[in-house]
Amino acid sequence: MSPQTTISLAGVRGWCLRNGLDRRTLRALHREAHLICMARLLHYVFLEHLCDEQITCEACQGDLRLSLGVGPRLELHLSGNAPQVYFELLANPWLLDAGQRRELAWSGAFLRALGQVLAGTPYGQYLPALVLDYRNSFCNLILNLALGRRTPQPGCALEPVCRGHGYYPFPALRIGPSIQDVVEISNLSPEPVPLFLVNAAGFRFHTSEHVDPQSCAALWGGGGHGQPGGLAARPSLAVAAVACDPRAVAPGPDLARTGAVARGAPGLPAHLPSAGDGV
Repeated sequence: MSPQTTISLAGVRGWCLRNGLDRRTLRALHREAHLICMARLLHYVFLEHLCDEQITCEACQGDLRLSLGVGPRLELHLSGNAPQVYFELLANPWLLDAGQRRELAWSGAFLRALGQVLAGTPYGQYLPALVLDYRNSFCNLILNLALGRRTPQPGCALEPVCRGHGYYPFPALRIGPSIQDVVEISNLSPEPVPLFLVNAAGFRFHTSEHVDPQSCAALWGGGGHGQPGGLAARPSLAVAAVACDPRAVAPGPDLARTGAVARGAPGLPAHLPSAGDGV
């Protein structure tokens, strides 16, 4: 992975245009990402009660309208009938302020309007950090959508979260990886990804299915195939054991049922590469 970078909208646009997306398609992806990112962040504002809110139902159409704020306020047109659980935006939100109504068609206008709504609340002080994460998520979501539009190689899955995660507040936030990092480890890539998930140097993996750590490592490593010192066959199990079991760093008789990493003689290879998992 490259040193930590900040993905920019200009960088994502440039990558898209260089990789076969025309400007019309790019504008459509931009609008789609704009609606998704606003919906996730506004769902957060609504569920966490960061400001006053009011839900109304249009009797003639059965559509839901959500208002956020008291002075300057945002008006949203929602899809779905359970906004306490999940909603999408059917159109751009509007800002109502001093008798004027303005459509928030782009991210800059939306973030400024949200700042006006939250200005009189205890949460206004966190707006600068929120804006940075929002812009990161927005750029990455456009990249996700672009990857999902590319014709996949035979046998490869579509980009797994091309429309972002379904939970708030930032559906595609990535801290650190560059555009090329994301592209290379997408499920759209037909090549296995040599991405190290765990550094287990100085530890060994115990399991009741094998007589010793060496035989376990040999089986998981594919009998010598693949990268030297790599466990390419089933890395997720080892990662789960290390990440999910707080006792995994010390030996114990009750760990043999599921497997654990314990300090001891080298038995488990030092690095566990992924087998092409996407981002």
